[in-house]
Amino acid sequence: MTRHGNAGKRPICCAAADERGLTILEVIVVLVLIGILSAVIWSKPPVDSTLAARAEAIKAHIRYAQVRSMNTERRWGVQSDGAGYWLFADGDPTGGRIILPGETSAIVSLASHGISITPFLLSFDGWGRPCSDKAARNPITKELVLNVTAPGQTTRQIKVTPDTGFIP
Repeated sequence: MTRHGNAGKRPICCAAADERGLTILEVIVVLVLIGILSAVIWSKPPVDSTLAARAEAIKAHIRYAQVRSMNTERRWGVQSDGAGYWLFADGDPTGGRIILPGETSAIVSLASHGISITPFLLSFDGWGRPCSDKAARNPITKELVLNVTAPGQTTRQIKVTPDTGFIP
């Protein structure tokens, strides 16, 4: 027994349950999930971010030694054994190690980060010229290239220009 005009139609209470499409709640849930996934994917740093950060820190520390040499009567330098590096003054790279800005130890360990660097000794004279000896008496005559490496990652190069000590 159906009413007139309602023949073949579903009751009003059940009409929405059979329609095709998404509810507003389902759309919001999907958008939130896409947002979370994209944030996780894009927030991951590049694989060699630690290597790049360490290379930039080494550059800054070399520049620091250069500026100290130009602004004081002392000769400053940086030395590395390949696994770490340190700041020294007055031609004493082994006994006169000084804590670099932003560091907690006189020797900055690279090995603890899985990183190594070309062993080097670099000092600066009063004009800021890079020198190859601990007393800052022998200016370098060709570009000094330091390779900062980590296993399975791209090697970063630090280049020190003769005469000016410029580090790009």
